[in-house]
Amino acid sequence: MIVPLQSDQQFLADVTATIARRQGVSLWWLGQSGFLVHYDGVCIAIDPYLSDSLTHKYAATAKPHVRVTARVVDPALLAMVGLVTSSHNHTDHLDAETIGPMRHANPALAVLCSVANIDFAQQRLGMAPTGLVSGTPYTHGPFVIHAVPAAHNLREQDDAGHERYIGIVVAVGGVVIYHSGDNGAMTSATDLIRKIYEYFKGFGDIIPQGSPMSGIGNPHQLQSLSNCFVIASPYDSYGGILHSDQEQ
Repeated sequence: MIVPLQSDQQFLADVTATIARRQGVSLWWLGQSGFLVHYDGVCIAIDPYLSDSLTHKYAATAKPHVRVTARVVDPALLAMVGLVTSSHNHTDHLDAETIGPMRHANPALAVLCSVANIDFAQQRLGMAPTGLVSGTPYTHGPFVIHAVPAAHNLREQDDAGHERYIGIVVAVGGVVIYHSGDNGAMTSATDLIRKIYEYFKGFGDIIPQGSPMSGIGNPHQLQSLSNCFVIASPYDSYGGILHSDQEQ
């Protein structure tokens, strides 16, 4: 299991000091597929999974789910977070045991997910999330958030054509962050590439994030458009990402 460089009070002290300085865009890896992003006093969390809900759920099964990374922080201490985004409905990307304590710490916390997943998310979380539609940006303070399609491992849509799996493009402070979600092979992605380029052009810095997942080396498949990792190897690697199937 990966041990975080900072955790608990040390992590919180770093976040608090960074918020006070308000110098540019800051990003912390929360383990798994989760990230905390700060700019100008505003914080959002992308796909946070800060509980052991899957470990407990599958403890007595033939397919135990063990965390790849130790928990960075108790989610109940993240009162500074005003928005959580969810790329899809799997528990390690939409976790009631993470988001519930965060809402208790900050009752104004908003949750953003694909419009196709609103009913599922509301049932799991006991609250009404906001639906994100591809092509329609969502603004939270200085953050402008866009949804782009993802394929996990297939691209799925609801009856209205809305994506069930999405990647998140965040534009803030002159930086663009692309979080691909759990994105596997996409055989037809010309329009997606063009759309992401439109978001990226004109920005001086791009912070990529993503997981290749499958089909490495196959020239007939387009992998996650961000096959570059924020966290250094060997842990944020193909083997590390596929270490434990936490997709339920």
